[in-house]
Amino acid sequence: MAKLNYNLTTLYYLGILETIFDGIQRPLETISRISGSVFVPRGVDVPSLDQDKLWDFTPLKTLKQG
Repeated sequence: MAKLNYNLTTLYYLGILETIFDGIQRPLETISRISGSVFVPRGVDVPSLDQDKLWDFTPLKTLKQG
């Protein structure tokens, strides 16, 4: 390991529960739609989750900041 002076970050999306991934978290349905095949082509690069999809979110009234 090497220290790079970056914060550890991650993305949390609801879509991870409704998407089927391959072994390295590539969305198989998106790849199939782009490639027109059920096979994953070499070098395919798609985001793991749809970052343009909008979700309804209503926070619980019992949640507090911090």
